[in-house]
Amino acid sequence: MAVAIRSVTVGTNNGSSATVSATTSESPSATQVGNLVVVVYCNDYYTLAAMGTPTATGSPILSAITNGTADAGTNHAHIKSYTYVANTAGAQVISATETGSADEEKAIVAWVLSGADTTTPVDVAANGFSASAQALNNAPSCSPGTSDAFLIGHVNSGGGASAASYGTPGSMTERYEIHVGGLSGVGATEQLAASGATGVRAFDPNSDVEFAAVSIAIRTASASATSLPIRRRSQMGAYLSGL
Repeated sequence: MAVAIRSVTVGTNNGSSATVSATTSESPSATQVGNLVVVVYCNDYYTLAAMGTPTATGSPILSAITNGTADAGTNHAHIKSYTYVANTAGAQVISATETGSADEEKAIVAWVLSGADTTTPVDVAANGFSASAQALNNAPSCSPGTSDAFLIGHVNSGGGASAASYGTPGSMTERYEIHVGGLSGVGATEQLAASGATGVRAFDPNSDVEFAAVSIAIRTASASATSLPIRRRSQMGAYLSGL
């Protein structure tokens, strides 16, 4: 079994209100009950503390990812990340409301995944940031304990300075870019084939920008008899009863 992307959706707000939301695309595959949803919530200004915990369709508990928060400081880039298991099929509406001025640019990214471990979904995560402009925006190294984790890397700009485009590390597949006012960002994935340190993943903005970044390694679900199709389980049961 391997982790597969059912959909990736980006929702943005240009600062016109305190709330940002994303409604998951049902293409290429509709969200099913039991799918893992990874939420990356980011902005480019004010404070991390002003970013409220997101809510989602079906009122699931969103679990904050350990080491999945990046804080470049007041008036710089911020990221919060979460996971939840979908308890309602179909489009997921994920939203977060900020306190304070809340008139900066912000975004929510929703990853709907199948084949992920839903009991302990995150193998490991790491965060990084720079409050000064950098030629490379590095998603930090992390060290998964499993050999087949699914790596998600995300970086976004801060301080109201944005990049017009990004170059993605050669080992990764770019899944989205964010461009809204003074906020830009990029997300990419990689199927890992070994445990241990992944090394830094360097994203290349077309202009130097400050940034925040997270690397999240999603644990793959283990194969078991309960994952067999129903007809095959029935056949196996009939065979065993005849022994």
